Amino acid sequence: AVVSTQSTGEEYPQGFSGAELSAGQRSELFPALAVLHHTKANRSGAGGSFKYIISGEGEERGEVTVNVGKDGGFSVTMDGETVPVTPTANLYEPLQKFTLDNGRSVTVQQLDFNGVTHSIRYRCCKKELTILSPLQQQFMDMMPEKPVLDTSNLILSPMPGSLLMLSVEEGDEVLEGTEVAVIVAMKMNNSLKAPKSGKIKKIWAKPGDVVDGDQKIIEFE
Repeated sequence: AVVSTQSTGEEYPQGFSGAELSAGQRSELFPALAVLHHTKANRSGAGGSFKYIISGEGEERGEVTVNVGKDGGFSVTMDGETVPVTPTANLYEPLQKFTLDNGRSVTVQQLDFNGVTHSIRYRCCKKELTILSPLQQQFMDMMPEKPVLDTSNLILSPMPGSLLMLSVEEGDEVLEGTEVAVIVAMKMNNSLKAPKSGKIKKIWAKPGDVVDGDQKIIEFE
């Protein structure tokens, strides 16, 4: 039998990112992740209370306070409720486990961390959650949103490389799926095909040019 994943992209166009967290999932993930973040971002080891704001695409913003006791133990206050949080693994291992107040066990796989954003897997779903101090969040909210550029009429270089060949000229009519250019990167030829049928308006690069990722190569009318 032939097994094909051709329809996977149609069935799951957003990938396996999972749905928005339920209230119960937020109440266990956010405190655990807040402790993980505090341990990695604040290495002073000092006791006290530290406020953070957790946000992510499609998720309601959450405000948490990490309380560090004199004995080094953690508790987290969220939505008016304070729960003890006990890490049960080395906080620098990829797989993190935590025990909450009533024995609830929370397991988080840390995929990446850039200082503010945690890329994780939780309950088999990938999530990207950003954790900032209130001051950092205040400045972040003041930053203008990056405009979304319309690239529907463009063919962009998928990666840095060299433009090996062009098979079209300005004014040509092409059909969807026609090979229009070839980019060489890491000694491999990468075929660029027309994403739609139409007329070539402008050629932005010539064979032999070194191109960057997302650089314009061809523009349609």
